[in-house]
Amino acid sequence: AGSSATFSQYRAKLVKAAKTQVPTFLVGETGTGKELAAEFIHSHSSRAEQQLVVVDCTILTEALFESELFGHEKGAFTGATGVKKGLFELANKGTLFLDEIGELPLSQQPKLLRALETGQFRRVGGTAALISDVRVICATHRNLAAMVKAGEFREDLFYRLSVFPVQIPSLRERLKDIPELTAYLLKQIGQQDGQVYTISKEALIKLLKHRWPGNIRELKNCLQLACSLCDNQHIIEEDITYMQQVLDDVVATTVTAAIVEPRIGTSSKTNPLQQMESDII
Repeated sequence: AGSSATFSQYRAKLVKAAKTQVPTFLVGETGTGKELAAEFIHSHSSRAEQQLVVVDCTILTEALFESELFGHEKGAFTGATGVKKGLFELANKGTLFLDEIGELPLSQQPKLLRALETGQFRRVGGTAALISDVRVICATHRNLAAMVKAGEFREDLFYRLSVFPVQIPSLRERLKDIPELTAYLLKQIGQQDGQVYTISKEALIKLLKHRWPGNIRELKNCLQLACSLCDNQHIIEEDITYMQQVLDDVVATTVTAAIVEPRIGTSSKTNPLQQMESDII
């Protein structure tokens, strides 16, 4: 949701990416909606009738990589009680979305590169070469170019994945979209709760003044909390609480409790600062 110039340009680039078959590289801060962007590209592409398969690279350890991505045959290892299709195979004729590609172990990157370049792979424990025709979208919040220079990411894989780069704007770059985003998110939250939520002008102004380091995810969390705090399903300025404020309140409460509630058996000779540190730990 949004009608700002920044969002309009971003959406237009996603439309262009959807019309191609080349690998698309989504770059943006955490919480900017990279998976939503991948879903948009897939749903507006010629592969929309097929599957969009999401691969969370943060969980692809060296032990799990081949089994999760390429599948395995029965008996390939202890616990492999049947044939399992991998995500690469499930995405055949569709779209493979590699989320947080920067977290992929360096040792596994050549295997992914080979599969992407040839379209061929083997299940763990199998001998037959299988073929999968996939359109690849990847995303990261990390600086892959810097990782390449540091030897933490393969240069050939980087160039293979980043044919069509798309920079996802942060929420602070599109503050004009906050009213529309707020209305959309409140409607979404209301449908889940079976309620109709409204927001005051003062509360909306407070949202516009924030810098949103956590982007749209932070805005959604903020509104979910506001919906829980508000009276009569109407959000006012006092109901808007930022996550940093919540964290600060938790820390302050913990420190205060440590000072005013000495533990049983604590010696009166204990240094107050040492006792507070001990209680917090």
